[in-house]
Amino acid sequence: MSKFISLILLSLIITSCDENKTIYVAPELAGCVGEKQQMCLLIRENKEDDWTVLHDQIEGFDYKDGFTYKIEVNISKIKNPPVDGSGLKYKLVKLIYQEPGEV
Repeated sequence: MSKFISLILLSLIITSCDENKTIYVAPELAGCVGEKQQMCLLIRENKEDDWTVLHDQIEGFDYKDGFTYKIEVNISKIKNPPVDGSGLKYKLVKLIYQEPGEV
């Protein structure tokens, strides 16, 4: 029984940890739908990947249209996310580079 409890506690610790990731941000925004029609960032983890829509904001990130970014972000889980919102919070850790770019 104690092994079972230890396994559950370990799972909770691992899943509640923050994670840092390096991502690319496209030089253009894309139309997306959340609570309303809005413009969202396009991101990818590798240069070879397709762009995907990020419906969340990146705290501390000052996006400027026309630039491609490589940034490091901290992704943490929100304990009590809104029913119609994301369960993740993104925060800028470091701007690695910003350069004029094309999608």
